[in-house]
Amino acid sequence: MSRLDMLPDVPLLYLGTDSLRKRPSRTESSKEVASIWMETDARKSLDAARLLQPRARQVVVIGGSSPTEKNLLDQVRDQISTDSYHLSTIYLTNSTFSEISQTVAALGPESIVLFATLSRDAGGRRFISAEVIPKIATVSGAPVYVLLDTHVGSGAVGGYVTSFAELGEAGRGDGASISRWRTP
Repeated sequence: MSRLDMLPDVPLLYLGTDSLRKRPSRTESSKEVASIWMETDARKSLDAARLLQPRARQVVVIGGSSPTEKNLLDQVRDQISTDSYHLSTIYLTNSTFSEISQTVAALGPESIVLFATLSRDAGGRRFISAEVIPKIATVSGAPVYVLLDTHVGSGAVGGYVTSFAELGEAGRGDGASISRWRTP
């Protein structure tokens, strides 16, 4: 039994990170399902970092191994793949937290650290991203930039961030619309 079968008369509001993936659907009216996709703009964070670090030669991207994190990393990869600054890019996505910490500790100011998210490392260890950033920022020899507003204020320099509050507002609006669709 799927979660959609458990409450068949309840409209579904789906929030996701990858609009190309198939959303959950109902066999009835498509009006009973609404989707909101979280998008980041890693390119704008990289642009901001380059203004602050004009001598940077490389970008080090940190990300986890869960399916949601892989979707987010795919977005980041697509957004910075056409880097007009010609920076080399290193992805710390198949590493343990210990390996990530050792790698960023060896970096210098010629590096830009772009933290996407880390809720599960390559060793399967689980984390809360906002709790990991201060640890990474403390040991990092390079400034750390973030993509999500929940990561601001945890030791990172900043970045062009996606706002979960704005996603929540959009969800609230779509949820209200779904309720109106169902009103007789």
